[in-house]
Amino acid sequence: QEEQRKLQQCAVTLSKKTAELDGMKQSYKDLKEQYICLREERDTESLKRAQEIREQVREEYAKQLDNMKNKLDTAQAEALRNKREIEKEWGMRMEQSSRTHAISTRRTLQQCEKLEIENTYLRNRSRELNRLIGAYQSAISTEQQSQ
Repeated sequence: QEEQRKLQQCAVTLSKKTAELDGMKQSYKDLKEQYICLREERDTESLKRAQEIREQVREEYAKQLDNMKNKLDTAQAEALRNKREIEKEWGMRMEQSSRTHAISTRRTLQQCEKLEIENTYLRNRSRELNRLIGAYQSAISTEQQSQ
């Protein structure tokens, strides 16, 4: 009977321990399910966060790209403006140089004309002086012969 009682006590203890073990197994399953759900949520959140970060990076890259394009467009427009200004200035300089050259050429021609007029005047004056000298020498010669 003692053995029977001990066996029954063991059976009760075994039953309690089995129930306790079953409870622990259920708790383990519940915890495992919770862990899987949390991990999936975390993975989903991580994926969402990674997607948000990728979107932010893409937006920032797009902004920087637009900024660079704007700077490039501005630089190209400025270069074109500078080129036109240089061409305009060069054209004005060439025009001024042409005008200066034309003025210089006109002055040179005027000086040449003035020199030709002076040369003609001097030639005529020289002829007249030579004629006067000839007449004077002739008069002297005639006077000497008459003495």
